[in-house]
Amino acid sequence: MPGRPGHRALITIKTLAKRDDVGIVEVFEAARRGPEAAEATHDGRSLTTRADQLIYVELDPPSEVYLLTRGWVQLFVGDGKQRQTSLFLRAPALFGDRDVIAGCAITHESARSVSSANLLCFSRESLEEAYAADRDFADALHRDLVVRYARSLTFSSFRAMNLENRVLWILWELGSTTLPTYETLALLTDASQKSVGRAVKALQDDGRLELRAERQLVVSQQTWDELGAPESLGLFHSIGH
Repeated sequence: MPGRPGHRALITIKTLAKRDDVGIVEVFEAARRGPEAAEATHDGRSLTTRADQLIYVELDPPSEVYLLTRGWVQLFVGDGKQRQTSLFLRAPALFGDRDVIAGCAITHESARSVSSANLLCFSRESLEEAYAADRDFADALHRDLVVRYARSLTFSSFRAMNLENRVLWILWELGSTTLPTYETLALLTDASQKSVGRAVKALQDDGRLELRAERQLVVSQQTWDELGAPESLGLFHSIGH
């Protein structure tokens, strides 16, 4: 549970090379060209996680920084019914760095993989050294942190919406042409699967969402416009977007 210092999530470790903590500046720069470029540049340690698997929890010491190159990650605070999402990350994205840059001895949120995910790993020390030595990298990191902060404010508006609108917004964010599983929608909307099922039925009943054969989705442009999601900064963060 969050709140226990020293508790670490169980993660499947996949070692890509013998060395670790190599070239965070170069890998971060490569990530701007895409996740494949970041993976090709990195020659350190990699983690592969399952869907719905903890990466680290609140109050853990921030000993590592992660670059997401495949999949989605949820950042959140609290636990159980009190859990609140602060941000979603879509590859490529850096996380775990904020508390390191702030000089914190503990993390202030938890991280969980929404889907199967691949993470490139860097030690706290490697980030601190690069941040102190490379002004361009520090400036790029600051810009990325500012955008993440702005998106976290967008998430505050998202959480204040009713569940039907939260489901619609997530569908727009995902660019879905088929309806995701209720399990996925529940995780992304901070709701139960039963509540998501009721929300989907309500959206169908009022004509804002149409489900065809094999869960094919049809949502009108008017529905998106009324929601306002296309005009927002977006809920999913990635480097350069």
